[in-house]
Amino acid sequence: MITSFGKYAVAVAAALSAGGLATVAAPAPARAAGFTSAYTCTVPMLGSQTAVLNGWLSSPEHMGVGRPAGFQLHIASLSVSTPIAIDSWTASAWVDVSGTESSSFQLTGSGGFVAAGQPLSGDLSGDWAPSVRGPHVLSVSGLTITANTPATGDVTAECTANEPRPVAATLMAHNGGYYPGWNSPVVAPYPVGWAGPYRPGWHRPIVLPPYHGGWHHHH
Repeated sequence: MITSFGKYAVAVAAALSAGGLATVAAPAPARAAGFTSAYTCTVPMLGSQTAVLNGWLSSPEHMGVGRPAGFQLHIASLSVSTPIAIDSWTASAWVDVSGTESSSFQLTGSGGFVAAGQPLSGDLSGDWAPSVRGPHVLSVSGLTITANTPATGDVTAECTANEPRPVAATLMAHNGGYYPGWNSPVVAPYPVGWAGPYRPGWHRPIVLPPYHGGWHHHH
């Protein structure tokens, strides 16, 4: 016979195996791509469960090598609503990087009360920087979701993406003059060494040509 505690724990575990997250805000990076991914979740007292994530990963299109930028995973849904109220939750997601380098980074989030029967959704955020130039492919390889209720304490579900994993986002990493939030390289709008004057409406170059005798820079 299952005790009252056990019933509550099973209910929370069931919610975690197929639920999502409550809302947490973070600044949105440059671009978001939608994807759907199936996960196998290990849940206390329930064993292996399947959940489907619908969401999108906000990612810059271009990044500078060694220059961190912000990423945000929005989980629109993870299959079903929670059957009992949750007082608080924490969650993390692992983003795998492939392409010109193999790497991974973590996105995290947390939230408060979620009413019973309400759909769970939310946002996880974090920073990462590429270490190699070239194309990069991002996928969400895993999720960890911990829910807390007065009756059960913490109940944690560990979810691993099923293969083949869908692409969540792509980006291009470049050496040198890229800055977070920029979608194009920092370059002068004229050939290097050209000594033309600056005029209103033109883009001032970031790095001026070297000074040569007799050359005058106009403002």
